[in-house]
Amino acid sequence: MKNFSYKKFMLIFGINFLIVFLLFILIYLKPPKPLKFSEDNLLAAVLIPHPPLMLEEVGGLYSLFIKKTVISVEKALKEIVQAKPDTIIIITPHSKIRNNCFSIYAENDLYGDFTKYNVPKNVKVQAQSDVGFIKKLIERLTETSLKLSSLNPGTKLDHGVTVPLYFLNKAGFEGKIVVINHSEQGIQEHLELGRLIRKVIDSYKDKKFVFIASGSLSHNLKPFAPNEYIPETIEFDKTIIKAFKEGNYNLITGIDRELEEITLQCGYKPIIIGLGIINKTPLNNQVLSYEAPVGVGYLVAEF
Repeated sequence: MKNFSYKKFMLIFGINFLIVFLLFILIYLKPPKPLKFSEDNLLAAVLIPHPPLMLEEVGGLYSLFIKKTVISVEKALKEIVQAKPDTIIIITPHSKIRNNCFSIYAENDLYGDFTKYNVPKNVKVQAQSDVGFIKKLIERLTETSLKLSSLNPGTKLDHGVTVPLYFLNKAGFEGKIVVINHSEQGIQEHLELGRLIRKVIDSYKDKKFVFIASGSLSHNLKPFAPNEYIPETIEFDKTIIKAFKEGNYNLITGIDRELEEITLQCGYKPIIIGLGIINKTPLNNQVLSYEAPVGVGYLVAEF
């Protein structure tokens, strides 16, 4: 009788565990929504986080902790490749940041790898730079007080570029890229750069573009986050998420500067440049996924 009761208990426990596990799969790993593409020459503008842990070669089993983000990023970038843009413009926060000017990778052939994460050299990414677009952008700079400085020849792409480019290459991307790093300047300068980029985009009548703001949100959301835990920083992430959901981008430009600074985020200024590109007018705004299992906010969204 006792053995029967124990077996019955284990059977019920096993069934309940299976139900909970299946619900976890359905809720947590349900396929993200597809991207919405526009019909003009700016096909899409997206926010993509760039934790190297997303790559199995880097994160190994740890990549499972952010599987929701991996699935969302991989799916979004695969859809972008399938849309066949001629050029993808990427704003990274992790190359050389200057006080009074923006930085750009101006060489024709761009490459990067993940050797700093103890990954073999054969795991690498590469792409050609759209030098024609860069030339037009530099010409347009004369209309403004903005400055753009070329990075030293041979500078390898940073992980703000190599991570999304890894998935783009994996999906078969054959177009060109333009890679720009934000600066230490304020919101207005970043909005202005975005508007300038859009003018160059619109000057082409026979090319298609995609914009990627590469960056993550707060880096101190939990006690075990990479940086000292600050509970208030969740408000920053909530505001960004709400802005993308509602298409109310004034919420983003109106974020308190002190709050922005304590989050130690790396995605705010790439987002601001994106808002300049779309003139703070929703293009196809939606949130595709968000999670922060390791204390860093990973948001995948469409402007």
